[in-house]
Amino acid sequence: MISNRYYTSFHVVSDPGQFEFEKPSFLFKESVGVAKVPVLRIGGTDGACSVCWRAIFVPTNAKSLDNWGSPDEGKLNFLHGEASGTIELNINDNSKEKLEKSGEKAAMLASEDDNRSIQLLLTNPTNGAKVGKRKTTVVTIVSDDGWKV
Repeated sequence: MISNRYYTSFHVVSDPGQFEFEKPSFLFKESVGVAKVPVLRIGGTDGACSVCWRAIFVPTNAKSLDNWGSPDEGKLNFLHGEASGTIELNINDNSKEKLEKSGEKAAMLASEDDNRSIQLLLTNPTNGAKVGKRKTTVVTIVSDDGWKV
């Protein structure tokens, strides 16, 4: 008796994916308190991995990173199967009402209150993940001192 045996082979593809920002720019009001910037993990979510981020101030409209209440760098950790994460930036609200307690200097600072921007950069992905096409985003904080709610 002749036996026909069939063999099947397969290759398991493990893809940890790529990290990129959801949009090229984000706009938040100064009074928001915390700006939440989404980071996506696309093209695969196999395994746990992480990506580092760094803030670079835009000198044309931010005197320094001191305007921000957040650290200027951090790390996002993703679990197996996790497809999105969030960078949280604490915003220092320097509205006129909050600065009035400081007197004359506060009035000067409030009059200079303007929109501020930083660029966020994704770097150093781990465990085989990569950084995708949208590796930077610009976050602009809009002064809302004159806005009425």
